[in-house]
Amino acid sequence: MGHHDGHGHHDEHATGGSGTGTVILTVVAVAVMTYAMGWASRPGLPLPEDIRENAGPGYFEPLPARGPADAAVVVVDVIDFKCGHCAKHHGFLKRLMAEHRDLRFAVKFLPFMKKDESERAAIAAMAANRQNRFWDYADMLYKHQSDAWDAETLIKYAEALGLNPQRFRADMRDPALRSYVRRDKAAAEALDVGGTPTLYVNGRTVPVDAIGPVGDPSMFRTMVRDAQRAVAARVATGSDVVTARAADAEKHSSQGGAFARLYMLNDAQDLTVDLRSE
Repeated sequence: MGHHDGHGHHDEHATGGSGTGTVILTVVAVAVMTYAMGWASRPGLPLPEDIRENAGPGYFEPLPARGPADAAVVVVDVIDFKCGHCAKHHGFLKRLMAEHRDLRFAVKFLPFMKKDESERAAIAAMAANRQNRFWDYADMLYKHQSDAWDAETLIKYAEALGLNPQRFRADMRDPALRSYVRRDKAAAEALDVGGTPTLYVNGRTVPVDAIGPVGDPSMFRTMVRDAQRAVAARVATGSDVVTARAADAEKHSSQGGAFARLYMLNDAQDLTVDLRSE
């Protein structure tokens, strides 16, 4: 992938088969209900409008995303906050988000540059996401990318942004967020993501030279129009948007249905990860 920061594959996850039928549907429904009740009990935090859309089976945590949940196109950005190319790419991505408010932009993590710091930063960003400040916190991380990211430094960033430091500190210790980040990493490895940043438009891989600080957005726009037409055609035959865009991604990704499931539907329920602390 050109200037991507490459990574090696680690034996931190194993793929297992998921159950079928009524049992799985019941387990997922109960888990979603339990999670939603937990969110409802958090003071000052709005309950996400659609837990399943935001998180997906296996996560039960709101996906860091911006744009309409029912957008025809989902742009998936795979990042590592310690990745220098990701920092340079971040401004370009914000430009795309400002220009394409009809698209859904979602972030997926692949922490590998500095394993502990990269993972810790992703967990901290998810803690900020619980206070609806993911994007501001991402800006802060990239601005201070050369810092050593211990827990106290990451908490200071949260305080500088006006986040609730007690809640942030507690959320950083929450095993659910470690699970989220490690499942994201396992998903990236299962899809053989070659490095960071990697950008997808409904499964179409955006070329490296189109996503840098001097990237050519016309290539991105062409991919978006192609994806929008494809999804519209499927919707015209009776498909719902979520199914249509996942099917479009399955057709255009080299990983096929695995990409559609892991990155479009955010279904990580069959991924098993090591959740032991650092």
